[in-house]
Amino acid sequence: MTELSPEMVRRYGRLTARASSLRGRTAKDRSRLLFVLGGLAMSLGLSLVVLGYVGASRTIYVFEQIPYLVSGGILGGCLVVVGGFSYFAFWLTRIHTELTMSRANSQRTVDALENVERLLEQLVEHQAPGRKKAS
Repeated sequence: MTELSPEMVRRYGRLTARASSLRGRTAKDRSRLLFVLGGLAMSLGLSLVVLGYVGASRTIYVFEQIPYLVSGGILGGCLVVVGGFSYFAFWLTRIHTELTMSRANSQRTVDALENVERLLEQLVEHQAPGRKKAS
C-alpha cells in the first residue's frame, strides 16, 4: 500500500470538515417536528373547541354564542385538522424511511448472496478444473 503524504491527510481532513457542514436536517428531524407540531395543534384545537362549547353553553342568546363559535369552534376545528394532517405526514415519512431501509438491506443481502455464489463457483472451478458447468 502507498503511504499518504501529510498534505493529502490535511486536504482530506479539510474536505471532510467542509462536507460535514453541508449536511442539512435529516428526514428523522423533520418527521419529529411533524410529530410534535401535529400533537400540539390537535391538543390546542380540541381545547379551543371545548372552551368554545363551554362559553356558548352559558348563554341563550345567539349573538353572544357567535364569538364562541368562531373562536372556539372554527379555529379549534381547523387546528385539529392541521394537526391531524401533520401527524399523518409524520407516519408517512416514518413508513417511507422504514421501507427505504428495508429495500437497502434486501439489496445488500442479494449482493452478499451473489458474492457467495460467485466465490463458490470459483472454488468449484479451482478444485475441478476439467469439469464443465451444468446448464
